[in-house]
Amino acid sequence: MSCSHGSPSADAVSNGIYTTTRELVRLSVDAQALGLRADRPLTSVWSGQRRSRLRGRGLDFDELRHYHPGDDIRHMDWRVTRRTGQPFVRAYTEEKDRPVLLIVDQRLPMFFGSRLLMKSVATAQAAALLAWATLNSGDRVGWMLIGPQGLAPMPPSRRPQALLERLGALAAMTNDLAAHARLTTQADNKTSNHLSAAMEHAARAVSHDGLIVVLSDFHDWDARCLNHLRSIRRHNEALCFHISDPLERSLEGLTHLVASDGEWQLSLQHPKKTVKQHYRATYTERMETLSASLGRMGVPLLEIDCAQPTAAQLQRQLGRQARSA
Repeated sequence: MSCSHGSPSADAVSNGIYTTTRELVRLSVDAQALGLRADRPLTSVWSGQRRSRLRGRGLDFDELRHYHPGDDIRHMDWRVTRRTGQPFVRAYTEEKDRPVLLIVDQRLPMFFGSRLLMKSVATAQAAALLAWATLNSGDRVGWMLIGPQGLAPMPPSRRPQALLERLGALAAMTNDLAAHARLTTQADNKTSNHLSAAMEHAARAVSHDGLIVVLSDFHDWDARCLNHLRSIRRHNEALCFHISDPLERSLEGLTHLVASDGEWQLSLQHPKKTVKQHYRATYTERMETLSASLGRMGVPLLEIDCAQPTAAQLQRQLGRQARSA
């Protein structure tokens, strides 16, 4: 998929090469169908990621009940106590805060697409949908953007204005990939823009009872990433979204292919059947290895296909718990 230089035009946006803050904001409507609440039934993909409800000094009144030894006398309802002659206390419901950290991969390998959307655009849309769903759940959402220049961490917040600002930063980073792609021979290979660096930063940043969501094509996923994720999983939940394009998964139906590492190009005319089979087998093996390693830690791996609308895919995957509620 080619792209034009300069600022994104209306045609470029509609063709899935760029995105805008306005488009990411509009996804708040689609996010209402997503089930990111932690108190959903255990039959969903979020099994185990439940939030407890505590009785204590919360903000929402829950019930009026008889006093029990050990209750905080500051919660006594003296008016009801005088009227009934029995001690009564006011109980409140307090939900534990569950911060959600989105690790969003917007590096040069994400600037690729053969059908509907660039991987970078599909990733931005998925992250925006999850962010809106997090706010709808009453939780805080934090960000870890990974771009060609390194990491851009943003602390968790539940303020809508903060989300709007971060969606703007996400859209800008997504659209900047076009400029970086033209300079790919000078791509920055410093370790600060590796996925393992983002996972290490997340492992230090999160404490407990949080949810870490990774959105990437996992092209440089390695043992270091796995170790950092294992550290995160000791006290937090995690979920991974693999962003892929049909051309990455299979060469079937392809008659001409030009591959490049940014400096050299390789042209394949009518690739042989054995080449296509080997390509497909290599991809399948890599994905099975990734899924198995995550599965051993109880981390779901969900797929986002760039050739299909992003919101509909997330609604199918995460909406299951809404249907079972």
